[in-house]
Amino acid sequence: MKKKFLFFMVTLLLMRPLSVFAAQENEVDKAIVDLSKQGKPDLRAQNQIEVSEEQELLYLENEDRIAHGAKALVMEERLNTIARLRVAEVVNHFSHDRPNGSRCFTIFKEQGVHYESAGENLVRGKQLSPEVALKLWLDSPTHCHNIRLRRYEKTGIAHIQTADSVIYWVQVFIKDKSEK
Repeated sequence: MKKKFLFFMVTLLLMRPLSVFAAQENEVDKAIVDLSKQGKPDLRAQNQIEVSEEQELLYLENEDRIAHGAKALVMEERLNTIARLRVAEVVNHFSHDRPNGSRCFTIFKEQGVHYESAGENLVRGKQLSPEVALKLWLDSPTHCHNIRLRRYEKTGIAHIQTADSVIYWVQVFIKDKSEK
């Protein structure tokens, strides 16, 4: 338990600023039941500190990455900005294509972010806690691949809940472009 908490605190310090398409409600319900059967803790309740849901998702994801031989992702504000812009787009146009018809990756150039490789995960549904969103992504081979891909180093995460209680999550991943 102490090792997990220490890892959580180190991950939080590193994060400081210094296509699951439509998940069906029954899939979300199943994911919630599966997690409760596994006894997965609610990190916000367990720790006496305020943790954003984006940070919680990253913490859980980094546990999975490390267990599968990849390094922990580092959250960056410039990528969080991209994720926030994308989540605003996917609420009205749920696709890896943008509302203007271009691919999701065009937003990186628009925001001045240059990369060697990039990925994007989307999920939507009701009752999508960080744990459930991650479970749905890990159950999808293409989304799981993005999460566990060793070359990705940095990430940005955003989520939003609409008036009709649908929650949208967007996560972007990059490997920075090498300077030559």
